[in-house]
Order: sequence, then structure tokens, then C-alpha cells
Amino acid sequence: ETAAYISLYKELLQTRKAQVQEQVENAYSLIAYYESQSDVLGEAQAKAQASAAIGALRYGDNNYFWINDYQQKLIMHPLKPHLIGNDLTNTTDANGKYHWQAMVSTVKQQGEGFVDYAYKGPQVDEPEDKVSFVKGFEKWGWIVGSGVFYTDVKNMFWADVKRSATIESLLVLLALVISSFVVRSMVKPLTQVTKHLETIATGDMTKSLTLNRRDELGILANSANQVSTSLRSTLSQVAQAIDELQAVSSQMHTNTNETKAGMDTQF
Repeated sequence: ETAAYISLYKELLQTRKAQVQEQVENAYSLIAYYESQSDVLGEAQAKAQASAAIGALRYGDNNYFWINDYQQKLIMHPLKPHLIGNDLTNTTDANGKYHWQAMVSTVKQQGEGFVDYAYKGPQVDEPEDKVSFVKGFEKWGWIVGSGVFYTDVKNMFWADVKRSATIESLLVLLALVISSFVVRSMVKPLTQVTKHLETIATGDMTKSLTLNRRDELGILANSANQVSTSLRSTLSQVAQAIDELQAVSSQMHTNTNETKAGMDTQF
């Protein structure tokens, strides 16, 4: 079961990372659109409008995007406007990692990718682990990125675990209730059948059992009734035969006595 929970967490994390990547791809497409309008708007105006459009974008639980360039200079950040224009080369995360350098290095090597770091900022009171997806737009030398907190994934994970545990508990409870009814429905009639057989064993064939069931217990009850009926019929026939035999014996005894009396009279 532990392996299943670990698998669930990994699946949620991969799903969340895929969502972030998809959103960054959408933001990248928006930048590409404004770049295509450079001839009409002029490059400076196209960049300004692209930056403003990306800064206004939100998805999920108020998640945002930022833009920096290949020299670690911050172009746009909706939550840290005071850092816009600053060189973040030597800026580190809560663990001392040069995460801005790592983002630029990832883009230069792969064009895009995920970067892990410990985020510190206005969204959190204490530093939290975060994974971000960054993608380079070479024509303007921009890098657009967005991320997800691992705590968000953990919260989703525990919510799923609690929901699954609740469902499992309800199913177990339902199974217990059903089992209780099944046991009761079997024990009571089984007790009745047992008592009926005990009654037959004492020689009382006058009782019959009524369960009105079509399952195995009903068949057993019917069989017990058939046994008692058959025995009652047999015993009745035996009793009748005994009575008849007694009557014949009595008649023979009477005839014998009359014959003897007649003989005594003659002699």
C-alpha cells in the first residue's frame, strides 16, 4: 500500500509539472505573437505589450509568470516589481543555490526545462521548495517561466489520500453492515432448523417448519419437514398396523375362549 501512495504522489507531481509546462508553452506562444507584430508596433512597443500581457496572466490558484533574460536580469515579475531591471546573477534561494543562473543554464543547454529551488517571497511566510519550468525565446533573449510549490502537490496528495481513505472506510462499513444482515439472515433460520431437527430427534413429529426461503436454508427446512412428515406418516401407518394386529389378536383370543367354553360344556 505504501508503494501505491508513493506512486500516487509521483503521478500528481508529474501531472502538476505537465500543467505548468503547458501554461509556459502558452505564454511562449503569446510572446511569439507579439514578436510577429514587431514590424507594425515596433520592437520596443511589442516587447512592452508582451511583458504586460504575460504579467497579467494567471492560471490555477493565482499562479503567475515571470520573464528574465539570458544575463539573469529580471524583465518582468508581477509579485516582485521592485526587482525589475536588477541583475540577479548572484541572487540565491533560501538554500544558497544560484537558481537564476540555473534557469539560464538550463535554457542555454536544452532550450527549456525544470529547475528546483527553495522559493522565498511574498507568497510564503517560510521558504518552500518549488519546481519551475523555463523556456527561452531566443529572438528577444527572453526566458519565460512559472512554477509550482511542492506543498501544493503534497496538499493535493493528502486530499486524495483522505478522500480514498474515507471511501474505503465507507465501503468497509457497508460490507460489515451487509455481512451482519447476511449472518443474521442465516443464523436465525439455521437455529430454527436445528431446533426442529432436535424436536424430531425427541420423537415429536407433529411440528413443521416454515421459513419461506428459496435458498439453501429453505431447501434444508423443506427437507426437514419432509423427513418429519415421512416419519409421521410411517409411524401413523405402524400405529394403525399395531392397532389392527391388536384387534385381530383380541378377536382370536375371544374366539379361543368361546371355543374352549363350548368344549367344556360338551364334556
